Amino acid sequence: MAVFARAPVPGRAKTRLSPVLGARGAAALQSALISDTIQKVRELSWRVDCYLFLAGRSALFCPPSHWRRAYQKGRSLGARLARAFGRLLANYQAVVIVGTDSPELSIRLLRQAWRELRTSDAV
Repeated sequence: MAVFARAPVPGRAKTRLSPVLGARGAAALQSALISDTIQKVRELSWRVDCYLFLAGRSALFCPPSHWRRAYQKGRSLGARLARAFGRLLANYQAVVIVGTDSPELSIRLLRQAWRELRTSDAV
């Protein structure tokens, strides 16, 4: 299981919202979105290895201690996702990657994705 997110750095996170929230407010929102997504993943009823793939570096945001932190590499989002999937699929039979920009993402949907991967190559 992996969460894909931009590091919550003022001036670099949620830049389209900076005019309204300010750079620090936008970074705080990004941090809250990451935390919310991590909490949803933690609520899965079974154990999965978890990764936080950050775009950019942030010493201010640390994932839970049992999570692995990695950094996104690639010029485009598609390239970064492909690289992350490749890295994870080299070690795991199934991988789910979610972003942080969908606050309505439900635990039910995460569980459904894992169930679907039992019989499908991609969901």
